[in-house]
Amino acid sequence: MKKIILLLIAFLFFQEISFGQDVKKNRFEINNFQNRRSNTIGPESTRVTGINIGYTRYILNRLNLGIAYGFGEFNGRGSEALERFDDFGLERKYRQYQVKLGYDVIQTNGFILGFQAEYLRSYRNGITTIISTWDRDAQGNRVKIRESLSFGRSAAPSFYTGAYLMARLHNQFYLKGDASYGIPSMNFDYELFQFSFGLTYQF
Repeated sequence: MKKIILLLIAFLFFQEISFGQDVKKNRFEINNFQNRRSNTIGPESTRVTGINIGYTRYILNRLNLGIAYGFGEFNGRGSEALERFDDFGLERKYRQYQVKLGYDVIQTNGFILGFQAEYLRSYRNGITTIISTWDRDAQGNRVKIRESLSFGRSAAPSFYTGAYLMARLHNQFYLKGDASYGIPSMNFDYELFQFSFGLTYQF
């Protein structure tokens, strides 16, 4: 019985090595992404859609490390800072940078299924401060007499974990999709979700 188990382990080990040698070490991808963020205790929510460009390198047979850069536009609702932004017709520029660590759980000639952890840092234009001065009119009603808005570039780091799936189209070209759940840094009232779908070239 022990010999059978040892033979099985040896077979799986050598199969892993031989298959890992067939896997291309580099991966270039371009995809469409969507990031969603919602406040679990309030009405505020944001959504970002854009394009992501990334490069991934296998550092072991199944373990891979990647970087990516994305750009797009964000939309939001449920807070005065987000809704007032539209009053000024400013561009909703958004940028993000990612570092990903992935592991292929399943590798076949037709598809790859894996799990990943990633660090994402995003930047966007927006209203950073709203200062209002109030007074009372002759009837005693509270009226706003002055308002000051500050515009700036906001940065937010986040951590995500999720899964990815690659399906071979032809030779070294794959369709790739992933879905991740995020944890915002130092603000646990928010839930983050990230989805992407695009084309990958493995070489």
